[in-house]
Amino acid sequence: MKKLLGITLTPIFIMSELNINYLEVLAEEAEICRQRGDTKDAVALCHQLIEHCYPFMLEQARRDKTFIFKLVTQQNSKDEKLAYEAKIILQYLKNNGIEI
Repeated sequence: MKKLLGITLTPIFIMSELNINYLEVLAEEAEICRQRGDTKDAVALCHQLIEHCYPFMLEQARRDKTFIFKLVTQQNSKDEKLAYEAKIILQYLKNNGIEI
């Protein structure tokens, strides 16, 4: 399995306090939507994942502008998965009042 280098929506830690099955379904549905070209629903599902898995992300983006810079850089990655995830995270931040 190829290791991705960058900020990703894939949790790399165990979250015992969250319903893992629910999160897996959200992720699977988001990928199904993306594959069939339904980007609006895919992005909405990814935003739900962000809110559940990464509640700290908004605060981090507010206080650490290098976080946003890394996402903008990652958005231009040749790795399509990393670029797509960066785009979703940036849109999430923008939708929640973070200036990009």
